[in-house]
Amino acid sequence: MVYHPFLAHTETFYLVDGEGYLRGLYNGTLPLEVERLLEDARMLLSEKTSS
Repeated sequence: MVYHPFLAHTETFYLVDGEGYLRGLYNGTLPLEVERLLEDARMLLSEKTSS
């Protein structure tokens, strides 16, 4: 394994759209937050396909 001193891992997930805009922040250690991330990602994908 390679150690990189400037790389940090957190429990936060970021949802970013195709334009590079931040659409949400989610705590990946909480099941309800992960479910909300999945729902928001599905909604974002459906917005992309409907336009």
